[in-house]
Amino acid sequence: MKIDFRTEDALIVVAANKRTGLWANSTTIRGSKNQKSGGQLETVASTHSLLTVALVAALRNISNRDISSLLESTTRTKATVIVASHDKSFLQAIDAIVQHGQPTSGNRLRSGQNFLGILKEQLRRFNVVTRVPEESDKTALVLAAWANKSLAAPKLIDGIPPVLTPSVITTNV
Repeated sequence: MKIDFRTEDALIVVAANKRTGLWANSTTIRGSKNQKSGGQLETVASTHSLLTVALVAALRNISNRDISSLLESTTRTKATVIVASHDKSFLQAIDAIVQHGQPTSGNRLRSGQNFLGILKEQLRRFNVVTRVPEESDKTALVLAAWANKSLAAPKLIDGIPPVLTPSVITTNV
């Protein structure tokens, strides 16, 4: 997925795998290195919950100092962030939250209410634009595969209590 840094300040790609409970995000900020984060929740979490956690983690990784430096030479008051995902219903719910302050009846965010408040707080910091990547764009699939490879499923590790296995990983690329 391409980004025009003349008009946009950051690109966040989010991906999730409901079967394994994995979530992942990739954040590209103008003038910074790309950062990938991934984690795992219980497998009973909905896809929207996993994508919400991925988006909140990505938005939280953009500090107020980063925002200030992005807006230094502009007249804008908020940084513009593109959020990309292959889940169209998730992006529609994000659009509804950005426009109306909450999901509308037709665009429900099927995520826990505890995630909704945190998500709204983070979304208020930015001008958010959502985009569905083209079918040929494999960024989200590669991101999910990276999280799957980087995070070991707690059930697969014998002898180590699940509490002690890594559940979140972050790398700068």
